Amino acid sequence: MPRSELRGWDGYRFSLVGMEVETPAAGAPWYRFEGRGSPVTVEIHRFRAYLPDAHAFAQIQWPTEVGVSKRIHLVEGWESLSRAEQDSAALGAAGAMRAIEGLLSRQGKQTGDGATWPGGLPDFLDDLWTTLEKRQTSTGKPWGHDPTERAFRFDMRNTAAPRTVRTWLTKAKLRPKDIKSGAVNRANYRQFVAEKGR
Repeated sequence: MPRSELRGWDGYRFSLVGMEVETPAAGAPWYRFEGRGSPVTVEIHRFRAYLPDAHAFAQIQWPTEVGVSKRIHLVEGWESLSRAEQDSAALGAAGAMRAIEGLLSRQGKQTGDGATWPGGLPDFLDDLWTTLEKRQTSTGKPWGHDPTERAFRFDMRNTAAPRTVRTWLTKAKLRPKDIKSGAVNRANYRQFVAEKGR
């Protein structure tokens, strides 16, 4: 992985297990390595990030029965730590998850190649609406779901950083508040955009 990709994550360790493929399976996290010779696309089966000697680590795993699983794992000895040590380990693991998300959101892409959602805007919108519908069902509320918030992004098929989600929303002629207010959904998206003249 190029050093430039890891800038800002000094001290973290990364472990990636996967398989070289031509085209990743639908919904699978993946990364394209641009090294010597031809680029290599790796479908990721497990991606871990952690601080050395920490008692927690972040992991994204695929495939699972629910597709992509994103979790913070506690390791043996967690219970014996002081509250301050537990807080420190948890913060380190949260930082590790942000590092994974940031690396996967770039996925080795070049500017404008659409690699975060390989199917382009239709792929992004399907991921957005599917996640929104699941969250509406689980909470019983059609509003209050901000697609740039961490919990929403973690539920998406292709996890991305907030800035990346905002960029894709702009491509879709939407703003986070359009989703959060409950004003737009899969069924009325085209009409909503047409009426707003965006």
